Amino acid sequence: MKKTALLVALSLSVLACDSGSDDATAEDGLGDVGLNDSTDATGKADELAGRSVRPFFTEIVEYGPETKRGISSVVDVDGQSMTTESAMVSVPAADEFLQMTVASGEPNTTMRFFLVYSRDGQSFEIITVQGEGEFGEGEGPDGDEDARVEVLMSMFQSASINVAENTITVTSDDSAGETTVELDVSARDGQFFVYPFVVDSGEGNDLLGDFAYEIDALCDGVQCGEEPAEPDAPVDDYAQAREVDRATVTIGGPAIEYTRASVDGFSLGGTEFWFRDDDGGIDKTFSYGNGSEDGRKCMLASAIRFEAIMADPPPSMVELRDNTNWGGSFFNWNEDKTVRNWPARAGLWAWTTGLMKWISVTNPDGTCSLPTVDIVEAAAADCLRTADGADGETKGCAAGF
Repeated sequence: MKKTALLVALSLSVLACDSGSDDATAEDGLGDVGLNDSTDATGKADELAGRSVRPFFTEIVEYGPETKRGISSVVDVDGQSMTTESAMVSVPAADEFLQMTVASGEPNTTMRFFLVYSRDGQSFEIITVQGEGEFGEGEGPDGDEDARVEVLMSMFQSASINVAENTITVTSDDSAGETTVELDVSARDGQFFVYPFVVDSGEGNDLLGDFAYEIDALCDGVQCGEEPAEPDAPVDDYAQAREVDRATVTIGGPAIEYTRASVDGFSLGGTEFWFRDDDGGIDKTFSYGNGSEDGRKCMLASAIRFEAIMADPPPSMVELRDNTNWGGSFFNWNEDKTVRNWPARAGLWAWTTGLMKWISVTNPDGTCSLPTVDIVEAAAADCLRTADGADGETKGCAAGF
């Protein structure tokens, strides 16, 4: 039978040692972990039952790219104990969650780890978990569905610590499910360490020798010791529409909900789409939802351009609003050429004295032509001239269109 050391129910007393500094040597032990002669929660027998494990740490290192991989050694196996030596890897503190996993660095071997805790950096104890293991369908020791078995373990394949709730969730073997219990130490006030060791060395299972391991530690979802990545800056799909001198813009992303614009005495109502069908017939809709995808994007871009210009309006536009019969009202009009092309240009046109059309064009390639600040200034000048000769009326004045 293959030896699968440590995959048994553990009978563990409080294990502790003292170390005067981080320059610990192989003489620094973590006590004896006793194994009883029963089987573990997975139903596996173990030829090492009745022995104890004597883990010694050769040094203490901080977790990082250079120290997450290393060598753990079994230096002696006899009828009474298995003696191991390994570096003990300190894991940085986490604000919310700390997750540690160990894997073998070579084929056909299996690694586990002791989770070691120290409150003061001087004395150390191995964390022991006792509770009910949870099994998925058909994964219980006897093939039971949704089985729950009392487990007692101090060696883990993976351990996750919820710092806020001061709980630990551990796994020992793929078939052993997981167990969550309250920690009997403070996750916030102390330091955790990972002590890796081999539990199955493959064919023949000669446990003596050196074995490569790899630790993976996540602090709040990112590699411990690394700064969380800065979130990507939100993409402004309508950034070009805010450039008041850009005549034609490209809008990324999908069409989004339309909001009417109003800026300091100027308002933009709407919406009004004009388009031609495949037969050349002219049609229109005043429903934003009935516009084409590119048409709606251009309509919204036009409203954003309106806000950008009117946030600092040309003086002539202010004069037009204040000194004529026009009161500052616009209507958002889009010429949508995505189905059928025809001559059309962006601009402004006073449909009546009370309402001026703010006109954009959706081009066949999906780009969007918008009124620029130059067009707005030209329209204001033409409308002032019109009003001057028509007793304040502005109907018919235009620019660009």
